[in-house]
Amino acid sequence: MFSYFIGDTIFPKADTVTDLGVTYDRKLSHASHIDTTVAKASLRSKLILRCFQSRDSDLLMHAFTFVRPILEYCSVVWSPGFKKDIVRIEAVQRRFTKRISGLSKLSYEERI
Repeated sequence: MFSYFIGDTIFPKADTVTDLGVTYDRKLSHASHIDTTVAKASLRSKLILRCFQSRDSDLLMHAFTFVRPILEYCSVVWSPGFKKDIVRIEAVQRRFTKRISGLSKLSYEERI
């Protein structure tokens, strides 16, 4: 670990770095990025469900338009390698599609 200076000012050491919207830590892990992505997508899907009284299948269009891009942004870079991360990301879509009328009794694969 090096300390970087400009004049007499020392730069603070950062635990995470965000580059082009993707967060990395010192071990090049994307755990913090996945945490924020899941939180942001969950909030967006809850807001969509709160704003619309109807629960018909047309509501899926809103999820695909407003929620899925959050979950898929730069996924080539931070592609989840652990099963627990994949389950957390898919849980957002599972919860949303389960609340759509006519889809709640179908399996997750059929809903998607």
